Amino acid sequence: MAQQLIVGMIVACAALYSLWAMMPAGVRRKASALLVRQAARIGATESTAQRLHAALSSKGGCSECSSCGGCSPGVPSATTAAVIAMPPRRGPAAR
Repeated sequence: MAQQLIVGMIVACAALYSLWAMMPAGVRRKASALLVRQAARIGATESTAQRLHAALSSKGGCSECSSCGGCSPGVPSATTAAVIAMPPRRGPAAR
């Protein structure tokens, strides 16, 4: 019974982590601010709350590249550069 509870907690933590990592950056920042307010309400110090906010808002997944500026107008993205750098495809006659 204890082993099943431990495995269940591990799976729940993994699911929460993946949800947090795949969350859009704006939603993640709002959620981290909410969690920091809750931590301050239950007795966390100001420095602990600020460290918690910095750690939670910097963790990201898909939307983390939004701060690099690579997707701004006029700047080719990494995907475009990779496609341009690929050699031309050869047809079946070239083999």
